[in-house]
Amino acid sequence: MKDSEKVGIISKDHRKFAKSAFYSLFNSYGIFIFQIIISFFMARLISQESWGLLLLAMSYINIVSLILSFFPPALTFSLNYYIPRYVALNHNNKLKWMIKAGFYLKITFALIIFFISLIIFFILKPFFAIYLLGYTNLLFLLSPLIFIIGLSTLLDSIYQGFFKYKLIFLLTLLKFSFYISALIICLIFGITNLELIALIYLLSYLIPFLVSSLIFIKIYLNIKTTEEAKGSFKDVLSKITKYGTPLGINVFLNETWKQFQTPIIGEYEPLSTITGFTISKYYSQISLTAASSFSNPLITSFSSLDAKNEHNQIAQIYNMIFKYSSFLMLLISGCLYILTDFFLVLVYGESYLIYSTIVKLYLLTIIFTVLGNIFIPLLNAKNKIKILPILTIINLLIIIPSFFIGIVFYGIVGAIIGLIISKFIVFLIQLILSVKIGNVKLKSDKIFFQYLIFFISLFLAVILEEILFREIRINILQNLNLLFFKNLNVLGLLSFLITYFLLNILFKIFSPKEIEFLEALLSTDKLQYRVIKRLLKFLKKIL
Repeated sequence: MKDSEKVGIISKDHRKFAKSAFYSLFNSYGIFIFQIIISFFMARLISQESWGLLLLAMSYINIVSLILSFFPPALTFSLNYYIPRYVALNHNNKLKWMIKAGFYLKITFALIIFFISLIIFFILKPFFAIYLLGYTNLLFLLSPLIFIIGLSTLLDSIYQGFFKYKLIFLLTLLKFSFYISALIICLIFGITNLELIALIYLLSYLIPFLVSSLIFIKIYLNIKTTEEAKGSFKDVLSKITKYGTPLGINVFLNETWKQFQTPIIGEYEPLSTITGFTISKYYSQISLTAASSFSNPLITSFSSLDAKNEHNQIAQIYNMIFKYSSFLMLLISGCLYILTDFFLVLVYGESYLIYSTIVKLYLLTIIFTVLGNIFIPLLNAKNKIKILPILTIINLLIIIPSFFIGIVFYGIVGAIIGLIISKFIVFLIQLILSVKIGNVKLKSDKIFFQYLIFFISLFLAVILEEILFREIRINILQNLNLLFFKNLNVLGLLSFLITYFLLNILFKIFSPKEIEFLEALLSTDKLQYRVIKRLLKFLKKIL
């Protein structure tokens, strides 16, 4: 099939999704890379215990930010859903009024929750002083982030509704560029003051927020008026509450659980373990991003398609994203597992190798989360979003006890093993619900073989490293006087990649038609798409 013929079967909405997904993926991986660079400097500026204190203080701030994200109920998700619908239907008056009303609501709740949090921090100062070892000033210094993050998230959701994912990436680039530049200056001049580093963190959020606010004003003023009635404030509040509440509860429950993991670990383990667990989460993000980056583009794309009753297109995209994101997540997770020790030494230093087991195990919890972020947009498209809080509660009733039992009886390693088992069970539940509730046909044999291929490839690479590769590598590096690279398992990585790709081809996980469909999505003159298309053509020839 020629490119011109393939272009005909690909709708404008498909290409819009592909472009949005690309920048969302690029943004997420960019965040990971920036976090690694930041971790490199932080590990050399302050001790593991001081870093743990800063992370703990931020976890308290993040918990309050999560509470703010729920008021008004999931406003950001509602804007993600309604903005593309109004744009598709050319209802600009309703569009402008929803944005304005949403903004007024968010500012009101942000101010209220911000001042309440300050009062709570002051009243419970003795309590926080115990866990923060007297550094309660970190809470008050970082508290403006509650307001800044709340409004920044709102602005990002508006940009997502307009498919402006490139703008979100540029704002992310600005934030991390400032933060990293400031840390470099601190390292050069030997500045290790914890409060100053916290202030730099605050400014790294404030500057992009101010820039984003100016851009938002320009976008809003450029929206042309149309003839339809804009509706009332009550109508907007009703729509936000009706659509956003289930999603808001889902996000609130999941994110609150994530934030509470840090204080729980601090209760049963030394402060340094919090640092190791946080590193594990950061490191696993590069794998998790393979699936999570598609979530917001899917919500906006599915909303636009649903407004035009194109439900077959929704099912087609869902299947494609599930298969490709599974392939990428498993591939990246395997590579990260093998490179864990080298990563820890390169970024943090050899003393951080004590966290190697934690980081490797946590990676295995990620491989079963592939469906989580694409299942929600599917429920949205099927107008069944109301059942999401119930499903989330069921999932947490499986995950939380497993984590607690693990950490109480077996420490941090037991807690992570509990997460692996519980998330595998949740993954099976989501597979069943995708078919039963989402009415999407999934090939269970392909899913089974994808995971079987991953475990076979990883097991083979680990065994070869233990019995053969390590000794060969050490001998070669000793002769070359390059023992710094003794943890870089190149041979193990190559064996994993070769086995993984060969088995995917042998079991025919991807068909030539699926490759053609993805190739047509990227029909553009941009350099990055041309490179990807060439890789896809090569893969199609092999298949």
